[in-house]
Amino acid sequence: MFQKAKLFTFTLFVILVSTASCKKDNVSACGDNWIFATQINNEAMALSQAASAFGQDPTPANCQAYKNAYQDYIDAARDLENCARQVGQLNEYNAALNEAQASLDNLQC
Repeated sequence: MFQKAKLFTFTLFVILVSTASCKKDNVSACGDNWIFATQINNEAMALSQAASAFGQDPTPANCQAYKNAYQDYIDAARDLENCARQVGQLNEYNAALNEAQASLDNLQC
């Protein structure tokens, strides 16, 4: 349960950084990352659905689907690094990514 809380915290952090730093009306602040920020919404939706399915039916298959969705989300989030850098949160962002990856790696199905 603690690992899920840590992963959820990371998710919120990424969403806050991407929305705070990649506003649609200020595309230059993040360069091409605005396009990616809209793509990460798809990853977040897939993760949410996988987490819900796993929470309702914690089978090994749903656990693996959850892990796969979360890995896709982490991989996608790594591409938002420039946004975090531009708002002065790069160290925190990288620490959150590393912590999320470690938690995910430790999740046993």
